[in-house]
Amino acid sequence: MERKWIVAMLSEMVLLVSCQRELNQTKLTVDAEIEPSANATKAIFTGTKFLQGSTIRIFVYYAENTTPMTQFVPYSEKYVNIQGKYSTSSPEWTFRFTGATTTFDDGIYLMDPDVDVFTDGLAVHAYSPWLENVQSIDAVPFTVGGNYSKVVDLMYAEQNSTSENAKIIPDGNAKSVRFTFRHAMAMLNIGFKCKHDQTKMAITSVTLEKKNGGATELYSGGVFDAVNGVFNDSEMTKGESVTTSYEAQNYSFDNSDYFYVPFLIVPVEYLTDGDYILKFKFNGQDLAVSYPIKKEDIAVIEGGATRYEFRQGYSYTFNFTFNNFVQIDDVTVNVSDSWPVEEHKFFF
Repeated sequence: MERKWIVAMLSEMVLLVSCQRELNQTKLTVDAEIEPSANATKAIFTGTKFLQGSTIRIFVYYAENTTPMTQFVPYSEKYVNIQGKYSTSSPEWTFRFTGATTTFDDGIYLMDPDVDVFTDGLAVHAYSPWLENVQSIDAVPFTVGGNYSKVVDLMYAEQNSTSENAKIIPDGNAKSVRFTFRHAMAMLNIGFKCKHDQTKMAITSVTLEKKNGGATELYSGGVFDAVNGVFNDSEMTKGESVTTSYEAQNYSFDNSDYFYVPFLIVPVEYLTDGDYILKFKFNGQDLAVSYPIKKEDIAVIEGGATRYEFRQGYSYTFNFTFNNFVQIDDVTVNVSDSWPVEEHKFFF
């Protein structure tokens, strides 16, 4: 498994008897990886690598005696909005606080903690990517669809719900935390191909539409709990359709091979055939044909039982072949418990 390391220098200022402050450096090494195992997820971008410009958000809280944490008392307000940004050149990671225009790669400096609440040390949490208007790690607002370059691939660190990155005492000695990120969404990996040569089509957009009266809910956004890796049911936004636009990317396909575009949705149990309908726009024109998704398309056999659901971290590959009349000539579907190893650069 390939890992990317984020190195941050966390330092505390200790108040001396003379009332002067002395810098007591505490080095915190963060091991951040994207889980590729079958029971978790595989990165939509190449393997376990972060892409240029990828971001994470780091939260530093006062640790609690409960696991997972429930109170989330900030070490300081600015320490619950630390952005880490990845670069393929050195330094690999740079950091900045909310509202700051400057970045730093030599570390994040923690001032002396409040002794009244500093009884169990510190806990460090993270999710990806960094988003605006997030107040707490357990309530991350998000939207689904939109322009391809703005689609958000929500990921949460599985250690957030454990005590692995807790009880950290900034005492001047080196510390380390580890983040293993898992995808929160389900992915439709939609492939397009022309049946005949001398044909080329531009992909304008893909829409997933809920059937009128359909039993399966479709969500256009909501709030994600990045501690427990679940969606807050009471704060989800129900929608009639979700559209992702690829027009600005100038994507097109011909008969040479399938061209894939990822389409992210909120995981749900799929209740009835045709509850979701895939619709397409090519060359700026809405196609007359569509594809109602069947339960058998996404069936997964587990423990002898068949389950019909769009699962968190799973990918559902739909291969569509279109004839010269822009009609669907053939469809195949494959379900995988991991995401394809392909580089898609719109998530950050």
